[in-house]
Amino acid sequence: MRILFISNMFPPYYAGGYELRCKDIAIGLHEKGHKIKVITSDYCVNKNTFIPKSQIDIPVERYLYFRWRYPKPNLAEIGYNEWRDYTYLKKTINSFKPEVIFVWSCNTLSNSVLAYLSEINNKGRYCVVFDISDTWMVDWKLPPWSSFWERNPDSSIIKKFIKPLIKKIVAKLSPLHDVQLILKYGYFTSLSLKAVYHKKVFKAEHLPIIHIGIAETFFINETGLIKKPTFKYIKILYLGRLIAHKGALTLIKSLPILKNNGINFKASIVGKMGIEPEYEKKMNTILENNNLRESVTFNNIVPRSEVLSLLKEHHVVVFPSIGHEAFATVPLESMAAGVPVISTPVGGNKEYLKNEENALVFESGDHNQLSSCIIRLIENPELYNKLVINGKDYVKMYHTSKKIIDKTELYLKNAFDNHNYNKIKSRRYIA
Repeated sequence: MRILFISNMFPPYYAGGYELRCKDIAIGLHEKGHKIKVITSDYCVNKNTFIPKSQIDIPVERYLYFRWRYPKPNLAEIGYNEWRDYTYLKKTINSFKPEVIFVWSCNTLSNSVLAYLSEINNKGRYCVVFDISDTWMVDWKLPPWSSFWERNPDSSIIKKFIKPLIKKIVAKLSPLHDVQLILKYGYFTSLSLKAVYHKKVFKAEHLPIIHIGIAETFFINETGLIKKPTFKYIKILYLGRLIAHKGALTLIKSLPILKNNGINFKASIVGKMGIEPEYEKKMNTILENNNLRESVTFNNIVPRSEVLSLLKEHHVVVFPSIGHEAFATVPLESMAAGVPVISTPVGGNKEYLKNEENALVFESGDHNQLSSCIIRLIENPELYNKLVINGKDYVKMYHTSKKIIDKTELYLKNAFDNHNYNKIKSRRYIA
């Protein structure tokens, strides 16, 4: 099949696991013989940017306008980019002639992109399939350029008559309307996420669940007890963005309790920094007030190729999210690598994290519970060993990349066949 991927970001420039998974699926489908093309935003790209050549021959066009940038553009600049992206998207679809348009997150893209995709989807002109892995559709808001034209005209006579006239002209250049999407084809990555959309956006009983897959490179061959933490030394890893939603502060608050229990530890905080400076300031204040600065290291996001090595250098991974997680990748990667996970049961995480079976689970924001979980792993090597074995076995059974790519491919094929059948049926009915 000819499959056109549309995503707001695409590696090597990305924000988290969502975009990495998009690349993994694109490569997997390419290796299975499908013709793939990716269009994405100009995130992190300028005229001086060097973009490493992919080892896989997949064309990636970084052309779409990325809306979150500073200084903020004025209304005229936004309008121009809406028109530019709309024109580019139409031209690309017409030239590539995809059998499936595979839409990932459109968050931060021009409104005209999603508006045009919803238009061709709703009219059945193309088979449009949505990968729904987070709440971007729930949080979607009409951008300033479109909302300006949607607002009621000023009470003055001139604006009351002239603005609607100009709006008709502008609307011919690019869509201005709010998105009214009829989701025919797509899937969710967790039951929890499906429930959120069902409640807030649209009814989605007909859409299946296709979970997240983990690359086979994350599985290690050893069995049994991999490494045993002791009171003398335990290495703790947090892997994720430093934002309140991810809950790194909960881990920081638990560290003084470990210290007071005589536990010698090293904690590594690894993830994108500088997003919420005040949040990072709170963490540093706690460390300084408890003389723990030497026990904790902060490192920015690591290359994808180094994640496995980073995991295997630690005894335990803490995933303390306090906000909704669709189906987090970090705990699954850790389990595959044989590193026990201590996590909160938020969102889709509770669908695969079973307390004392393949992970230890604590309530969101409860640093006392978290410290107790860490101490339990130190004091109970049998429990530690059990989590290592069960965690790895679970991911191997249900979440290898190959299995998920196969499921995704089958769904895309079925969607395309069903779309074609409905088009033929519609033409016969008209005739």
